[in-house]
Amino acid sequence: MISVIIESSMDRITVMFIIGFIIFTLYICGLVYVIYHSHQQQRYDLENDPELEGFDWDNYHRNRVEKFNRRPIRKKKNVGKKMYWD
Repeated sequence: MISVIIESSMDRITVMFIIGFIIFTLYICGLVYVIYHSHQQQRYDLENDPELEGFDWDNYHRNRVEKFNRRPIRKKKNVGKKMYWD
């Protein structure tokens, strides 16, 4: 009965697209909720940690400079006999 109604109103590809979009939307909403909830829980744990009591969180990142060092580029060394392309 339902399939007759679906076939008469919309074709199957459109119905599959709509169902897939609903599942995708629910998945993304759940993922954002889990990330937000985990962030709030971690913040709560850090703020109430007895070992970090009195730590100045406002100035923690103010004077911090992150440096990303690249690995030095090494030249290829001759191994064994010297060839005409070395």
